[in-house]
Amino acid sequence: FGVEPGQIPDFLGLKGDASDNIPGVPGVGDKTAAKLLQQFGTVENIYESIADVESERLRENLTKHRADAKLSKELAVLNEELELDSDLCGVVLGDWDMEQVRDVFTQLEFKTLLERFEANLTGAEDEELPAVQVDITRIAPGDLIDWLADSPTPAQTGISLIVDSESGAVGVAVAWQEEDRSRAITLNFADLDRDSAAALADWTAGAKSVFDLKSKLRLSASSNLKLEGETFDPMLAAYLLAPTDGGSELSDLAGRYLQAGLDPDAEPVQAAAVEAACALRLEEPLAAAVEAEGLGPVYKEIELPLARVLCRMEACGLGLDQEVLAELSTELGSDQDKAQADIYELAGEEFNINSPRQVSRILFDNLGLKPGRKTKTKGVYVTDAAVLAKLHDEHPIVGRILDYRELAKLKSTYIDALPKLVDPQTKRLHTSFNQAVTATGRLSSSNPNLQNIPIRTELGRRIRRAFVPAHPDEKLMSADYSQIELRLLAHLSGDETLRRAFADKIDIHTATAAEVFKVPQDKVDSELRRHAKAINFGIIYGMSPFGLSEQLGISPEEAKTYIDNYFGRYPKVGEYLEKTLSDARRLGYVSTLTGRKRWLPELKSSNYNRRLFGERVASNAPLQGSAADIIKIAMIDIDDFLIAGGFQSRMVLQVHDELIFEIPPLEESVVSAKIKELMESAFDLSVPLEVNIAYGRNWGEAK
Repeated sequence: FGVEPGQIPDFLGLKGDASDNIPGVPGVGDKTAAKLLQQFGTVENIYESIADVESERLRENLTKHRADAKLSKELAVLNEELELDSDLCGVVLGDWDMEQVRDVFTQLEFKTLLERFEANLTGAEDEELPAVQVDITRIAPGDLIDWLADSPTPAQTGISLIVDSESGAVGVAVAWQEEDRSRAITLNFADLDRDSAAALADWTAGAKSVFDLKSKLRLSASSNLKLEGETFDPMLAAYLLAPTDGGSELSDLAGRYLQAGLDPDAEPVQAAAVEAACALRLEEPLAAAVEAEGLGPVYKEIELPLARVLCRMEACGLGLDQEVLAELSTELGSDQDKAQADIYELAGEEFNINSPRQVSRILFDNLGLKPGRKTKTKGVYVTDAAVLAKLHDEHPIVGRILDYRELAKLKSTYIDALPKLVDPQTKRLHTSFNQAVTATGRLSSSNPNLQNIPIRTELGRRIRRAFVPAHPDEKLMSADYSQIELRLLAHLSGDETLRRAFADKIDIHTATAAEVFKVPQDKVDSELRRHAKAINFGIIYGMSPFGLSEQLGISPEEAKTYIDNYFGRYPKVGEYLEKTLSDARRLGYVSTLTGRKRWLPELKSSNYNRRLFGERVASNAPLQGSAADIIKIAMIDIDDFLIAGGFQSRMVLQVHDELIFEIPPLEESVVSAKIKELMESAFDLSVPLEVNIAYGRNWGEAK
């Protein structure tokens, strides 16, 4: 750099470092900074002799940004005054458990570290997998039909899209196997007219393999390419085989099943041809593995048809009333400012409310509140929502900090962000449904994530009011499964008391309160019902007496009594949970009603907390996964009904156990009745499935 090692802080003080958020002096780069330090030695010397800087423009710039230079030099120097709670003796590398390292690295998606770790163990470090080889023929405009006519029709093909970073999908790649070689043709969508598309469809009429079918359907929607007929999706198959390891990326699958690598820097045509070839070659091993694990029905009857349903929902999108959000943004901005002012007044000083370290200092050092645990990395007392909830009644500042955080999160995550995501052409919001992400089988959504809008708070409900139907005369309809996981618990456990409560349409939380607290149902008040609700869902999620005591604000002993009373009144629930855990330990997995599997290596972990986590998952996964499967089946059936009947009603959103529809007035009675029927008959249980239907001019009203 042209400076001494000891001058690096001065060097960065002048030129800055964007990667570390060090501003520096605007307009001063490497050469100018080095020249100044060669002449003056330090930042301080420069300003003491500022008149000696020859360039008038540079002199003025340095003078104007003197504070920036001083701050930047300070930022460039490590803080040597920190008190560390360990010394070098505490960070010596010890032994490790190979299986536990694999589990942790896989769960955290430390793919490169895992590869290095395993390579070191086998002595094969830096050994690269051979790249996938494909012979590519680029079809010129007008030549496709003649080329197809002269080429033998393959029994199976792999299909991918040529994607340009700016233009999106611009073409298609079709791969097939010819003896031991992978061959592919590529062509642009601009050259794919109706006749060419029809000829290509005939040529690829056999089995097709398409990696991430849903995204390909969306990307090709504006072209003449039709991805119809018998289709295999390696991504969905890999997800079912390993829902927790995040290993359904194409590069992972190519390495695992094909012993081949992908070039991350390949140009678009090459990348598409390679993906098409890999998708084709992955079908045989993945399809065989799916069948061997008994996952064929889940794959063929749920996940694969659902991909097309989700594609239609994504393309449809949702209406968004931006004026509602604009008004809410202004109001929340004012509320946030008021909360900030209150916090400063209660603290007796101004500080960064978004800084855990500074919040910790105010609460525990200045105000003397009782702290909990410290963070592992920074040694700061934790100030997350759970900790603050316990301190809520200790000082009024705590409640205002929680208010401030909620306002800030909702404003930045939804209220200010959603309008920016509206498509300028459709004027609608198009979320992406993630089909191969969650370990439970539930769908998630992203860009934007609409699954996490709070439902129990007034602010969450007000945000929902911004979601509106496409046309003013239409309504949004919510179809929501009622307590589906508790109904599944009654079905799977076979507990007669629990089943009878649902069969008799008794409020399940009231019924549980009556059983657990031994009072008549007409004597169950809101407090007892709240406690019973916490117990019902606590049982599903494997909550301990301590966890229940924390939630209800009671002693662990009292919480244990509640749980014991619950199992005393619903004995078969306890038997079912014990058998589920026993089977999970024996088999290594748990299953849903449809056969979806969740593997549980945590049950064999030497780490107590990981084993405890595995036990909780073993209790909950069959229930949550079965609920996910049931709503997916319902979505497929509803989509078939709407298409076959030629209805204008549209399914636009799925959130947990709820489906949202846009319904024209003339279709309201017929469509809503059929949707309710299809949802309640999606799976035959020993207790009735119940769906609540509600309408509104917006999602908030419909909820």
